[in-house]
Parts: sequence; structure tokens; C-alpha cells
Amino acid sequence: MGYCFLAMSFRVMFLLLVGVLFSCGRRTTTNGTNPKIQVVMGARAVPAPGVRSIEDSVIVMVGGKIRAVGERRDVPIPQDSARSDATGQWIVPEPGYTLMPGQPANLLVLDAAPVGDIQPNSPQVRRRIKAGLWTDEYR
Repeated sequence: MGYCFLAMSFRVMFLLLVGVLFSCGRRTTTNGTNPKIQVVMGARAVPAPGVRSIEDSVIVMVGGKIRAVGERRDVPIPQDSARSDATGQWIVPEPGYTLMPGQPANLLVLDAAPVGDIQPNSPQVRRRIKAGLWTDEYR
């Protein structure tokens, strides 16, 4: 009886360990999205000062960095991503950054076309994305 109990205990512990390992591999929220993958769609994006803006853009951010930027028709949207609709807004990079793959996802969200040198504390800024995550900073 002691051997059976011990063998059963090891099986239960093994199954628990396997369950924990599988659950650590990919974090998702209750709605099935991966919080590390953020997508902002629909905004007019300005990749850098003096560069042509991208209408109806898609910006894919993973782990605080920009993975892809482009027009909605050209950029695949990861199925398990957390998505935000920014239709009618403008997105520009914070000063010192560009809206390009591999760059830190530090972005400013505006309600209208950018005018002049946009700073994070500018009255034009409505919301920020810092390291790929929406902040609760509103103007």
C-alpha cells in the first residue's frame, strides 16, 4: 500500500508540474489575447518628422518595441493581440524616437495633425504609449 500511495503521489506531482510549465509558456488574458502584443489600428501615423504619413495605419508592438508599421492592407495583425482602434487620431513618435520596426514603442496620440515640434507635455497630446503600453496620462 505504501508503494502505491507513493507512486500515485509522484504521478499527481508530475501532472501538476506539467500543467504549471504549460501555463507559463504563453500568457493570455481572459479574452484570449496576449498582453505582450499590442496593436493600434486606424490612426494616421507619422513615422518621423518630414516623412510622409501613413493613413489607416497598423502599429504592432511586442515587448515594448515596434515590430511592424504600415498600412492596414500591408501589415498582418497577430490573432492573439490586444487591439486598440485609433481611427481619426494621429500617432507620432516621442522626440528622439522614430516609428520604425525595432525602435522603442514610445508614441504620442493626437486628436489632430501635428503642428510644430510635439513634446510629451504639449497640449496637442491626448494620450501616450510608453514602452508599447497605453498610459493613463490624459490631457
